[in-house]
Amino acid sequence: MPLGSPPRWCRVGQQYALYNPLNGATHFLQESAYETVQALVQQPMTMTALMACLGLDEAREEAEAQVVQSGLLRLLWELDNLGIIAPLPC
Repeated sequence: MPLGSPPRWCRVGQQYALYNPLNGATHFLQESAYETVQALVQQPMTMTALMACLGLDEAREEAEAQVVQSGLLRLLWELDNLGIIAPLPC
């Protein structure tokens, strides 16, 4: 989360409710988004490191690997737009 604020989580059925103390918003996330945020809360990481952390770096055909990476990029974009994560400055 931006500025190191710890997220507050609650499991609700098949989703996770996330309260963002920075903006007072609550978001409902799927498990893949929950796991991604949990990994990034531990430490900032590159896309390659994040894929490895999430077990998405397994050997696969090039086309399938591109689909997986595109899906993760979209998820990161959505989490950033919601204010749940923030990209590191280059």
